[in-house]
Amino acid sequence: MVGLTKLLEAVMPKGNVTSTKRDANGTLWISRQQEKAIKNISKIIDCQVDKKTEVISISVTDQDAFVAACITDTVKQHLQNAITDYRTRKARIDLNYFEMIFAEAKRNYMDARVRYAEFLDTNKGLIMQTARVKEEQLKTEVELAEAVYTQASEQLQLAKAKVQEKTPAFCVIQSAYVPARHTNTPKVVTLALFIFLWANDTGAYCVGSLLSKRFPAKLFERISPKKSWVGSIGGGLLCLGVGVLLWYCFSASSHLSLLQWMGFALVVCIFGTWGDLVESLLKRQLGIKDSGNILPGHGGMLDRFDSALLAIPASIVYFYTIGL
Repeated sequence: MVGLTKLLEAVMPKGNVTSTKRDANGTLWISRQQEKAIKNISKIIDCQVDKKTEVISISVTDQDAFVAACITDTVKQHLQNAITDYRTRKARIDLNYFEMIFAEAKRNYMDARVRYAEFLDTNKGLIMQTARVKEEQLKTEVELAEAVYTQASEQLQLAKAKVQEKTPAFCVIQSAYVPARHTNTPKVVTLALFIFLWANDTGAYCVGSLLSKRFPAKLFERISPKKSWVGSIGGGLLCLGVGVLLWYCFSASSHLSLLQWMGFALVVCIFGTWGDLVESLLKRQLGIKDSGNILPGHGGMLDRFDSALLAIPASIVYFYTIGL
């Protein structure tokens, strides 16, 4: 793993990280705790490479969004360093070699100039043939050392340019961030759906039992003779009341406004009633009273979930519409 030591230090609590060791061969020795941490980290990190666009996508999945963002930034930085090191390794080796050649050529050039200058100062005014030969020899050495020095300087500049050419340029399209809200639907919303269904059934039964004689208008008498309009209205009002209560208790964790909670309640109430009617129509078409024998006295297992048959898909569409 890229940057294994630093990554372990970044994600593991301080004081719980046993320092990693390397032997003479460069082998990294880690503890069992670190090995376990590596396996856990590897499971939550996903790296995809698009060969056409050369875009590298790094994603980290964790229960804590801040931890996921920190690990993503750490992996991104170490991955950039590893790619740069891999791409420029040969060029940097050549650069180090030419730096050594340049330093040696410069030293030889400076020494040749010093020897030539010292000879001229010592033998000033002499016209001996041996002195002239020595002077020509030293002058030739200076010119040769200067040529080698100049060539080494050019090669060094080319090596530096090669390293710069091989160094990849990274552009972060989207940095890791901690979202202000969960990307998944909050658990309380899933629970609220069934609470609304139960509240609708309870409100419809209680209000219908109390007021159906005064308001006898039936909802769909041919399909379900016992369902009345007043009962359905009572169930809807109770759903709205429960929606206000849920907004008051879970407004921070659900990220839903009061109007969104009440809209959710109405969607579940309306489509839950339709689901109940659809199931009743299905039983009438088949000429049966109960949908099963698993729950005697309750009309069967399907009667316990008939309201959810349409309420769940309708709720999904509702949340998709409001952008949750």
